[in-house]
Amino acid sequence: MIKIPLSKLNHQSRGEMVACSWGIHDDILILEAEQIPERIDGMFVPAQADKRSWFVTVYQGGELLFTLPAVESKTNFHYVQRVGDDQILLVGARCHYNEGKPDKNAALYNHYGQLINRFTLGDGIEQVNVTASNEVWVGYFDEGVFGNYGWGQPLGQYGLVKFDLEGHILWQADQFEILDCYAVNAEAVDRFGFITTLTLSWFTFRICSRQPTLFQSVAPMPSPFVIPISLWAGAITTMISSPSSKRIISI
Repeated sequence: MIKIPLSKLNHQSRGEMVACSWGIHDDILILEAEQIPERIDGMFVPAQADKRSWFVTVYQGGELLFTLPAVESKTNFHYVQRVGDDQILLVGARCHYNEGKPDKNAALYNHYGQLINRFTLGDGIEQVNVTASNEVWVGYFDEGVFGNYGWGQPLGQYGLVKFDLEGHILWQADQFEILDCYAVNAEAVDRFGFITTLTLSWFTFRICSRQPTLFQSVAPMPSPFVIPISLWAGAITTMISSPSSKRIISI
């Protein structure tokens, strides 16, 4: 049995808790909202909502690193990642195609809370992970793979996609049959891993070049409900329910 020392994080809440994630700098990022938007029919999260305040707090080594001033947005954000030393990426899980004018469901802010850029990462987002080289890896659940909300050819059709910070596709997992990408993890500067259906296999890529190559695969994983994914920043990454209410994500 692996024993991990735990300590309480002295977090001062600024709103309702939306997400908590690990950053590439071994930091903890907390995303909160003035008020979490209501689900559609009590089940599905909306892509857009009335404009409201969103808050980000970043901790490193258990200590407060910085807080992002409140940002105002109609996008219903679900994921937060740190980009470089002083930028924050917020991403919404859902995205309408709008007949060729899709929602820009990713927003990049500087540490003053000023918007730098907005771009589209597609619908049905399950996971977001930014690497040390500022590449944005996105994993999708089934609606992002097969298409919904007007997407005939979804950005997430291959289940796992690597983007740059302009929203351009750098790589897609077209050699796999991914129906749901359950978890992703930038394990090291040159390695990236993910878990997918149907065998709940864990695949690790070498990403030292623009074309990732398979480094290792482990199948099957022991359980679809509670699965240790990796040891990172002194904590075990496990799987819990995601915004889609029937999916699995890593924290």
